[in-house]
Amino acid sequence: MIYLLLNPLLAANNVPEEIKNRIRKVIVWDTLTSKVQMHAIDTLGELFEKNGIRHQMLKGAVLKKIYPQPEMRGMSDIDILIDPKQLSEIDYLLKKSGYISQGFIDHHDIYDKSPFLSLEMHRFLSEDKSMNFSRDYFDSEECKASGCEYTYEFSLENYYTYMITHMARHFYKRGCGVRGL
Repeated sequence: MIYLLLNPLLAANNVPEEIKNRIRKVIVWDTLTSKVQMHAIDTLGELFEKNGIRHQMLKGAVLKKIYPQPEMRGMSDIDILIDPKQLSEIDYLLKKSGYISQGFIDHHDIYDKSPFLSLEMHRFLSEDKSMNFSRDYFDSEECKASGCEYTYEFSLENYYTYMITHMARHFYKRGCGVRGL
């Protein structure tokens, strides 16, 4: 949202240069963050595929690649669905790659890497573990990404359904922003 909202102000004639300089700094930081996140998404995908870790990128990690420019889709963390049976291997690989475990919250493990990368390693697709769609998910050949052995992805229809249900959960629990709509 920063890129979409602030970038047009740089072209406005009635915005003082001092304000434009502050806007430029925010846009540069946001762009840098986005580039680092995109690199991390690709690097983690390759690392997991190479090491036999069943995984699937979720939410913003997928959407950033759909937008005309990744900076147009900001995100605070990288969400990855993982096979809970591989937690120890995942923990080892992430720590070896410089990530620090911040512990387990609700239905995901959190890892951080300075200065601003944050991962949420989801054990379930939903906080409602009775609706554990991921239980048999990684045993399904039809969900594998093309040309991959351990990387999974939703069909467009399933991704849309997942995102709508995820947004609805946010809406009913604590609200959602316009981006979700």
